[in-house]
Amino acid sequence: MADAEFRYVTTNLYQSGSTPNPIISELPLTGVNYTSQLNSVGTFQGHLLLSGAKASTYNAYEGTIPGKTILWVLYSDPVSNTSIPVWSGVIWAREYDGASQTLSINAQEMMSLYNRRRISTTKDYDNTFYDPMYIAYQLMQYAEALPHGKTGLTYNTNSSAYATKKLYEGYELKSVYQAIKDLASNYFDFKISPLVSGGNLINRFYLGDPLGQTYSATDPYATVFQYPGNLVDYKFPEDASSAANKLYGLGYGANNTKVIAIATDPSKIGTSGTWPLLEDTANYIDVADNQLLKDLTLGQLNAISYPPTTVEVVIPTYVDPIYPSYNIGQQVRLDIKDDYFPSGLTGEVLRIVAISVAPGENGPSRVTLTLTRLLAAGSVS
Repeated sequence: MADAEFRYVTTNLYQSGSTPNPIISELPLTGVNYTSQLNSVGTFQGHLLLSGAKASTYNAYEGTIPGKTILWVLYSDPVSNTSIPVWSGVIWAREYDGASQTLSINAQEMMSLYNRRRISTTKDYDNTFYDPMYIAYQLMQYAEALPHGKTGLTYNTNSSAYATKKLYEGYELKSVYQAIKDLASNYFDFKISPLVSGGNLINRFYLGDPLGQTYSATDPYATVFQYPGNLVDYKFPEDASSAANKLYGLGYGANNTKVIAIATDPSKIGTSGTWPLLEDTANYIDVADNQLLKDLTLGQLNAISYPPTTVEVVIPTYVDPIYPSYNIGQQVRLDIKDDYFPSGLTGEVLRIVAISVAPGENGPSRVTLTLTRLLAAGSVS
């Protein structure tokens, strides 16, 4: 099967009208690599050779103005003859080399725009407890409602099982992106993803707890990556230097008045546990509410109880599961049997937290996925 075709188009970032902005350029980019990251910002790099008779039709100058245009990556499957947007982001930098007639483009995922939006009006969510997802939605809608702030962003509707209090003083001028990232580190996942709606390219802000499809180790419908099998390579690093199975959450106060929560993982250091005691502390100096401190401490403990594992697997775009049927935040099953796992690593459920795509030019396209272990289930007092 031939590799699917990748197309690269641009639109204006600011949406001045009521309908999504039309495409202003389509660029035959080469040397492309783009990434997506859960709860963070992925990147894009690519090059455009501006020589030949068609160069004047690319609208390259107006179509790639940094800070003003969105770059969209469209994946066109030659079998189904469909075109799917798989990446979108703001072009932040470009450089033209006259000698080689090459334009280099650098972009970052759409969430990077909200690092350039500041909370300049005080937002008070401190008078009662709010769902942190509600706060995140409110901050994004605030950013979109500012003069020249509209990008046509749409939203999914979701809620979490958590509650928190937050106060954003206008004089602090905190970025909307950083405010949401701080919230997400304790409560939820977030991303902005492109899609087609009514024949138009749009972006949608997604929140989840967690974000993405979940599976059990024996689920027959799980997305499965196998080595040997559909994977062409993998790396399996583990680092226990930051692991802890007992975590002290240090809240507001000083000395004997300090609020403290203690979270432990009974599967590691309980009556049937076989791990040594690994202790650490986490500082939440502005948290005075005891229950809120417990929730934060337990969430952090669950993330670091097992030595953090970031597995990298490499898969071609055209093998099952076919790109882009899997996505950021989704759980997948990993099966490996080789010299490192002679008895086989079977039914290991991990999450996709990053995707890096290298479209093929002289060979097949490759997708590199970063996978992490699921959270532990500790207890807190």
